[in-house]
Amino acid sequence: MKYDIIGDIHGHADELEELLAKLGYSKNDKGVYTSGDPNRQAIFVGDFVDRGPRQFHAIEIAKDMVENGYAQAVMGNHELNASMYHTHVEKDGQLVPLRAHSEKNNHQHRVFLEAQKTDPVRARRNIDWVKKLPLFLELEGVRVVHAVFDQNEIDLLRKGGVIDDENRIRPDQWEVIADYKAPLGRAVERLTKGIEVDLPEGVSYQDAEGIVRTQGRIKWWVDLNDKASLTLDKIVMDVPEGSIPAAPVPADILQLMERAQHGNTPIFFGHYWQKGETPAIEIPGAICIDQSIAKGGHLAAATVTVEKGMVQDIAFTSVKSKAKAAGHTATHGATRG
Repeated sequence: MKYDIIGDIHGHADELEELLAKLGYSKNDKGVYTSGDPNRQAIFVGDFVDRGPRQFHAIEIAKDMVENGYAQAVMGNHELNASMYHTHVEKDGQLVPLRAHSEKNNHQHRVFLEAQKTDPVRARRNIDWVKKLPLFLELEGVRVVHAVFDQNEIDLLRKGGVIDDENRIRPDQWEVIADYKAPLGRAVERLTKGIEVDLPEGVSYQDAEGIVRTQGRIKWWVDLNDKASLTLDKIVMDVPEGSIPAAPVPADILQLMERAQHGNTPIFFGHYWQKGETPAIEIPGAICIDQSIAKGGHLAAATVTVEKGMVQDIAFTSVKSKAKAAGHTATHGATRG
């Protein structure tokens, strides 16, 4: 079996079509991309929405492939956020969204909202589809998740009845998981948004939407063989250089990292804004395939050959962004927006 595991797309449909063509996919008589090989599938790691210029088209390329059996896909944090944004529940006699329509959230979701104005029916159809995406995939020889594969959190979601047999969020569970401070909501957040740590006082950074963050993402896929030499500054991502002390990694963070790396089946994921045309493999069991298409980087794919349940070969393919890079500026002394 061959899998073409494709990184975060963020509305960059033109680059997606170019990448699929480069991988040998073409449109069939229904206009759906296929490799023509029944033993080959595309796998999308999530984050179809926000930022890029062709929101609906990017989603629909993947949607058509999935619905025709040529691909599979998982939910990214942007699909989770969008689903919450467009899902309303009744409170005190009024319908309110599960994700607040605040200035910050409107800004992050603005490109999709602009597209929605021109075709609200199409927008609703696409949201309905991304809401049904599984949180993770366990395939022959590989696991796929958007941010981090945490078996403890997966077990919690199964036990709590949040996900079905296809690892999708059950329709009646959206209000339950909207509370990220509660265990079930935190479990969904972990799979789609990863492990984060509070930054030192006075340290922050701006993300791709210009939102100021005071939590840093943990690079959980570093080599843990020499834990004694591993320091916090080596695993916190995106922050200003020199702003994180070279202190030992807290025991709870180290435990989460070990849990994320647990198992013999390789994990492919996105989310983490890597640099370069193709991924740099730090450990063979965990490969990030997000090459920052939405920051002027690349859209990449890992073609993984699996035989008898074992990965035999991994080859990388990528295309360069055609759009202007989004901003991402590190700062000191700001507060989270």
